Amino acid sequence: MSIRLVDAHFWTPFQRRLLIEYMEDESWQDAIDELDHPMREKP
Repeated sequence: MSIRLVDAHFWTPFQRRLLIEYMEDESWQDAIDELDHPMREKP
C-alpha cells in the first residue's frame, strides 16, 4: 500500500496544508522530494 506524502497520518492539519502549498511551488519541490524518498524506503 502506498499513500501520498501529504496524506501521512502524522501531519497536523497545518503541516499538511503547508506541504500542499509547497508542492505547488517549484522552488520547494526538491525539499518535498527529500522528505518523500525516505518515507518510501522499506525498513
